[in-house]
Amino acid sequence: MRRPNSGAPMLLLFSTLILAPSKLIAQERHFTPPALAMPLHTQKNQLHASAGVGRGSDLALSYAFSNHMAVFATGIRNSGRARRMTLLGGMLGGGPTFYEQDDWAYTGGIGYFWKPGTNSPRLFETYIGAGRFFVGNYRHAGKRGGYFSSRTKTNYSSLFWQFSNSRKMNKFEIAYGARLSYSNYDDLYFENDGGMYKPTVAKGLWGINIDPVASCSYLWHDFKLNGQAGFSLPVFEAAAEETRTEYYLGEEIVTTESAKYALGALLVRLSVQYTLNFSPRVTQ
Repeated sequence: MRRPNSGAPMLLLFSTLILAPSKLIAQERHFTPPALAMPLHTQKNQLHASAGVGRGSDLALSYAFSNHMAVFATGIRNSGRARRMTLLGGMLGGGPTFYEQDDWAYTGGIGYFWKPGTNSPRLFETYIGAGRFFVGNYRHAGKRGGYFSSRTKTNYSSLFWQFSNSRKMNKFEIAYGARLSYSNYDDLYFENDGGMYKPTVAKGLWGINIDPVASCSYLWHDFKLNGQAGFSLPVFEAAAEETRTEYYLGEEIVTTESAKYALGALLVRLSVQYTLNFSPRVTQ
């Protein structure tokens, strides 16, 4: 039997990790999607617990309550300070950019998993779920002739459906997945030091994204070391109603217009997962 080529997901994983900044991702805007939950259950009464880093730090639990059904929940926290220096910024005489994060989120869902055959090395999973995201960040950077800072604060909810396909090969497990998500924002607040004394407010922002990912795992006893990488790509972005307040010669000037806000991101996660079987282990 011809073995699948694992070079594509490995290349994606390593190139993404090399290009990603410290703390793997420093999110400077308002869209903070997590990596896909791909526990890859194989039997009833199986518990997976994992801890990872990517968009901050996260904890995830999943439990298979039947031979084909499972539930999962995740909690994500991204706080602290990160530094980024771009090549273009250095060429233009700019200094490093610093990001101070105060983001957190939780997600959960239920799904169905199956194998195409009893002894097949392949495993399929599909989940539906929802999440709630809380975003707060502060960005400051030196620029030629001055200093710049900005703040972003918002919350949003997300509904999603996802599908994954994995294959186990000795001590390795290769998986591909995709998630279709709908995000709906509360009011989004953005302010900077460029003369705006009241924050810009955006209302009615929502969007639909498709998130393709690839992952590679090394299996050791009941532990799994996993790396996942991919992208969250916008399929549709609704224009928000943006209200800006500025001051000129002592007068307040309020401007309201339609504005587009990008909903795209890099997805990266490194994690360690532990499996606990409460029923006799099924031979894989």
